[in-house]
Amino acid sequence: MSRAHTLFRLQNIDQQLDEQRARLQEIERALGASLAVQAARQRLEEQEAAFRQALAALSSAEHAVEAQKEKIDQTEKTLYGGTVRNPKELQDLHRELESLKRYLETLEDRLLEAMLAHEEAEIALQRAREDLQRAQDQHAQETEALQQERALRLKEVEKLEGQREAALASVSPEDLRLYEKLRSRLGGFAVASLTGGSCSICGVSISGAKLQQVRKGDALIQCSQCQRILFGG
Repeated sequence: MSRAHTLFRLQNIDQQLDEQRARLQEIERALGASLAVQAARQRLEEQEAAFRQALAALSSAEHAVEAQKEKIDQTEKTLYGGTVRNPKELQDLHRELESLKRYLETLEDRLLEAMLAHEEAEIALQRAREDLQRAQDQHAQETEALQQERALRLKEVEKLEGQREAALASVSPEDLRLYEKLRSRLGGFAVASLTGGSCSICGVSISGAKLQQVRKGDALIQCSQCQRILFGG
């Protein structure tokens, strides 16, 4: 097996390892947090705040109505209790009573609005809770699948690492240094195969003398354009 062929085989293994490790990183990120769950939890927190606000408004409206009814009751007792006999005072009390009753109608309308708003907030809160539960259930299912996929990919990485160690046994330190340097600089592709007398990656034509050297396989021949190691197949 030529030196270029050995490095080409090593490159295939490294590319597979890169793919596996990249996917494993994606899996770790997905397992760490779910955007859908986070969004559902945020909506729930917003609905909880809205529900507390609606509940406070309802309580305030109920107290206002009760307080107004007490004022009306006290005014009626004063008006009809017989303790006030002055016609002018009686007339003033009657006007005050009518005013209190009119304002009670306003307060009761506000109470009705508060009750409706509270009911709507309660429904929205329940929906937000259900949405969060669905998102959590979905994430749990996805997590189980991702954990299974992670286990399989970790086994594949272990197998590929074993293959890489075996392949490295046939690579000289000098060739490995050149390979790692080119691989780092050229996006993971240090070795390029020949296609019709041209570099399969950059497309530049290879001279006849270089083609013979590549096919002979005694030395590492690099593409004059992209500097990748050429492999004749």
